[in-house]
Amino acid sequence: MKHNQDQLDQLLGAMSAKQAPALPPGFQQNVWREIRQRRESNRNFGLVDFANWLLGAALQPRPVAAALTLALLLGVFGGFSVSAEKPVHRLQFEAFSAHSSGFPLSSIK
Repeated sequence: MKHNQDQLDQLLGAMSAKQAPALPPGFQQNVWREIRQRRESNRNFGLVDFANWLLGAALQPRPVAAALTLALLLGVFGGFSVSAEKPVHRLQFEAFSAHSSGFPLSSIK
């Protein structure tokens, strides 16, 4: 283990002794120009950009699965609560049966 540590120290020493390559001309100005442009583009975050971001975030598998689960649960429990509050009325299809007495066509055979 000591041998590997000595090799690493030698390699790091050799790398630190080398001079870093010179940066291209205008590097710092280009960096600051890019920073300013990105700040400006973040300030102009419009409705279309927000909609694109929202769709991108919402169309991932987890949010879609969560939304579908929530909609299913709301539909099921909402249906149970409505049916528990109101009595169930039949659709009164008896008028079309042969044994109906209140429907005028029931006397025709």
